[in-house]
Amino acid sequence: MVQRKQGERKPLLKGVAVVHDGAASSKHASSWMLVDTPGLGDRYPSQQSGCLGNVFFSWVTPLMKLGNERPLESDDLFQLDPHNRAANVSKKFADAWEQQTRSGKPSLVWALSKAFGFKFIVAGFLKLIHDSLQFVGPMVIKDIIAYLSDPTAPLSKGLTYAAVIFAAGVVQSFALRQYFFYCYETGLQLRSAIVTAVFEKSLLLSAAARQQRTSGEITNLMSIDAQRLQDMTPYLHAVWYGAFQIVVSCVLLWQQIGVATFAGVAVILLVIPLMTLISKVMRKLQQRLMQVKDERIKICVEVLSGIKVVKLKAWENSFGQRVMKFRDEELARLRTYVFARSGSNTIFSFVPSLVSVVSFNAYVLLGHALDVGTALTSLALFNILRFPLFMLPQVLNNVVEASVSFDRLRSYFLVEERTKVGEGDLTEVGISVRGADFKWDAAPPADKEKINEKKEEEEEALVTPVAEGPTLRHVDFSAKNGELHAIVGHVGSGKSTLLAGILGDARCSAGSVAIRGKVAYVSQQPFIQNATVRDNITFGLPFDAEKYEEALRIGEKGINLSGGQRTRVAIARAVYQDADIYLLDDILSAVDSHVGADIFNECIKKTLKDKLVVLVTHSLSFVSQCDQIAVITDGRIAEHGSYKKLMATKNLLAQMVSNYVESEQEEDEENTTSAESLEDAMDDCGDEEELAITGRRKSSESRLHRRSRVSTRSDDSQDGVDDEGQLMVEEDRSVGDVSWSVYRVWINAFGGLCAAFLVVFGFFAAQGIALVATL
Repeated sequence: MVQRKQGERKPLLKGVAVVHDGAASSKHASSWMLVDTPGLGDRYPSQQSGCLGNVFFSWVTPLMKLGNERPLESDDLFQLDPHNRAANVSKKFADAWEQQTRSGKPSLVWALSKAFGFKFIVAGFLKLIHDSLQFVGPMVIKDIIAYLSDPTAPLSKGLTYAAVIFAAGVVQSFALRQYFFYCYETGLQLRSAIVTAVFEKSLLLSAAARQQRTSGEITNLMSIDAQRLQDMTPYLHAVWYGAFQIVVSCVLLWQQIGVATFAGVAVILLVIPLMTLISKVMRKLQQRLMQVKDERIKICVEVLSGIKVVKLKAWENSFGQRVMKFRDEELARLRTYVFARSGSNTIFSFVPSLVSVVSFNAYVLLGHALDVGTALTSLALFNILRFPLFMLPQVLNNVVEASVSFDRLRSYFLVEERTKVGEGDLTEVGISVRGADFKWDAAPPADKEKINEKKEEEEEALVTPVAEGPTLRHVDFSAKNGELHAIVGHVGSGKSTLLAGILGDARCSAGSVAIRGKVAYVSQQPFIQNATVRDNITFGLPFDAEKYEEALRIGEKGINLSGGQRTRVAIARAVYQDADIYLLDDILSAVDSHVGADIFNECIKKTLKDKLVVLVTHSLSFVSQCDQIAVITDGRIAEHGSYKKLMATKNLLAQMVSNYVESEQEEDEENTTSAESLEDAMDDCGDEEELAITGRRKSSESRLHRRSRVSTRSDDSQDGVDDEGQLMVEEDRSVGDVSWSVYRVWINAFGGLCAAFLVVFGFFAAQGIALVATL
């Protein structure tokens, strides 16, 4: 077995390549032969080539060759350059946004400009060079015609004209390719920073903000809005270079056709109010589309999160109809938006031709003779003018969509965050709560004007009022490193709220909270990723075999996890983090008594013996082994002290322990009675029936035993594991040519052959019209 260094990635395909044998099927990869070819995943582009390589993009060549030899795997791709990695770009944006928030009027545009503006400005300079050089050709055309008309002109003059046009074209090509590369790279950095910032913000939202911002909205911010900002970057420069091209073209046209140029300028000026009106309409349509998209994502997330309940209750049709209702509304608004965008594109497509026609007619009507040199030079300039005018609707659409996304992201980033708990006057690892009142923020009441009149009373009744009084009052609690504290109390007494207040999730409206040290928190409902148990336990940290084995003593291996096993994995994850303070919220209620005893003895008492542990629990079997116990009742800490001290007072804890012992004895008696009844019933049965019952019981016990175990799923032990029974298997992958069946499914998905014919006809018609316009 090959040993890998710590943190080294495991390749998806170890040094193999695939070569087509000439008869590969489009559906199966079995006809591809493996040959030895290393990938490129151990380097990044800036290591592949120097300055000239970056100019000519020669660093892509090895990847293209490798892709020609075999299908590419993920580890074959280059690593990202350090300046493009999420950790670096997100830090740059976070610093810029923090400066903006301190200014009092934070601007997301300025924050992004400061973080990623340099390369974007360089790209603009390259575009300026490109756009300036594109006027060389039209201006030389007239001189070339004059040269061809003069038989006495020297050859060197003609060669000079040709060399100037050639050099301008070469420089244009290099400048334009670098411009797009810098723009796309900036867009990549921008999207990565926004996605990371939205995710990090979601971890810091206050309780009230979490109720206002749905998971669907946050998902859309990360997937749709961030993508739109990335898509905007290549077109954002068009705002100024479009104006630059129009102004320079009009000036040069003035030199060619004189006053007639104003006729074309008048057409452009008349279009500007129409552009403004269209942009407002498009913005409103885009906002309405994003609202219903948020609602659709929200309901989908809710259904998928509770899919087990939906299946058990046979609610598939009901929830499916709700999802389709939002989907149909989204499609209707999307259809309206697409039709409006198509209409604007159609209107603006006539503008370039209209400008040239009006200008030439005005030139002729003014009594001028249109010679060949003037006509060709003017047509070349009109052709340059055509591009910015034709691009206006596309730029307009991107700017409108980006502006909506900017507003949505800025609003999200300014949402209130949970209170950050400081260290106070603590000099060592510990927790200090002094006279604190903790309360949960509730969502603000819904806007009555937006409530439907038929459902107004019902909606108002369902609105959650803002919490007025604190959940916990006058809390005094302190804990030092190496101590084990138990928090006990009846259901709803405020035990979890105390932990939330220490973490800063519950608002501290009075008093003070201080905490010093790295904190690990295990909630009542553990979070498990759709990944291996190893990935769930390491949770992004470098793999440490010793720490991992220590954590596995608490959390069982496997991926098919029950509720108790999920809790154990969450505990193992917390142990692997090697924190200073552990806040454990009722972790023993999800496991049986034997497993609970193992967790308490092996994990809390041994593994975490040198840590500060605060354990919320309903199980009073272990409180006698805790250093300090806090009893919460009626929103306050009624008792706090050692087990011996509190039991001696014979107050709340003593009463709770007494009731707990009685309930345990009653449960044991009921179990004993049930077992005796089962034995009596079996004694009354015949031998065959007894054998059948015994067999069924053993079979049932065997099934329960198999369910209690989980299959091992670590990265180094999957070779001998059967694929059956695993929740995650490798996806099938097709290589080679795309089969016609795929095209057929795709065509049927957007309307069948008639729709496909209309699309093809539309493309040919558009190209034909564009060709005629150049004649």
